[in-house]
Amino acid sequence: MVKKSIDSFPPGIVFDYSVFPLQGKEFSALAKSLSRLTIEGQIVRLSRGKYYKPQKSVFGNLQPDENQVVRSLTKVGDKTIGYLTGLAAFNSIGLTSQVSNSLTIARRSNQQAKEFQGYRIKFVKRNFQFSAEEVKLLQILDAMRSIKSIPDATVNESLSILSYNLKKLESRDLRKIIRLSFNYPPSTRALLGAIIEYQFSEISVVSLYKSLNPLSKYRFGIDPELLPNKSKWNIQ
Repeated sequence: MVKKSIDSFPPGIVFDYSVFPLQGKEFSALAKSLSRLTIEGQIVRLSRGKYYKPQKSVFGNLQPDENQVVRSLTKVGDKTIGYLTGLAAFNSIGLTSQVSNSLTIARRSNQQAKEFQGYRIKFVKRNFQFSAEEVKLLQILDAMRSIKSIPDATVNESLSILSYNLKKLESRDLRKIIRLSFNYPPSTRALLGAIIEYQFSEISVVSLYKSLNPLSKYRFGIDPELLPNKSKWNIQ
């Protein structure tokens, strides 16, 4: 049964125990079957409880692609336990063209950096709960927080790209990203509030504005033509 299921998987896919609808008493047999298939070279063990079906080539087994590696680090079954952030995420948003074999994963638990299938994995902690539907919004907020250090782009260029990404969101997601931003520094909330206020008059940003210290200044170096209301938000 286990081998038949695995034979139906496409090459390169990462999977865990959750794909096998077994009862608790059958878990030991499943573990033994996966161990045997690993020894036979039909599957490869990535980490505890994580395997992938290798794609074979004339040069040997190919490594799983980046998306599959990220999934193995951010999913347990259908449950989201982390998400991709940092350079790779900023690349996917269109903020930078740089790529790297280093991946940054945000999770709620502390994890030590490690080498994993040819990638160097760095973990950053998030002290709040999040769902799969919120990952895209969190990646935008992470980019706002790091806007001054994103490679291959000026702050003004990054602002334009982030504004474009916000324009693609529905009103409910804009309200959701406002709520999520309260887990971020005041500078991120100020930038988000100013962008939403300027672009979406129907979305209230009063809660963001009231959350900021009126004496604080946020130095980004943003062109006033891109964000005419920046002084109201103490953005420089």
